Amino acid sequence: MLLKLALGLLTGVTVVPFAAQNTQEDPLLAEIPGLIHLLGSAETAERAAAARLLGEIGAPAREAVPGLTKLLADADAEARRNAAFALGAMGPEAQPALEKLGALLKDGEWQVRRAAAEALGQLQDARAESYLKAARKDKHKSVREAVKRARKRIKTVKKSKGK
Repeated sequence: MLLKLALGLLTGVTVVPFAAQNTQEDPLLAEIPGLIHLLGSAETAERAAAARLLGEIGAPAREAVPGLTKLLADADAEARRNAAFALGAMGPEAQPALEKLGALLKDGEWQVRRAAAEALGQLQDARAESYLKAARKDKHKSVREAVKRARKRIKTVKKSKGK
């Protein structure tokens, strides 16, 4: 089943995120250990697909945070982007990856920088503000917009917590 899920992702089949599932348990939950294992695959496409699927699962896959954090340094831009997406989808559960995501805002690929900015906003951690502030003048408009949204999200969380 894991291989079918990964191949489905690679071929464009839509995976419904965990949060959008009905009351039935998400079948991807049983695949978390296998997906975590694939984060270390020698095959680039497998690493990238596993990260994307873990992102679709979100916070219930929090045990993948260390593997996803390691993947942020992958040689492949799609793997880095998908790892950032997955960590962002885990929200505050992925706060241990904050510094690595912050460093990713200097990546050579704008799509990776955008994913990192979006993820930092989803961590809901005020410490991300310093990284985002430094990236607010990125050369790519999409990254600047993601940084702006992330900073706004963090400010909203800070206000709601009274800090």
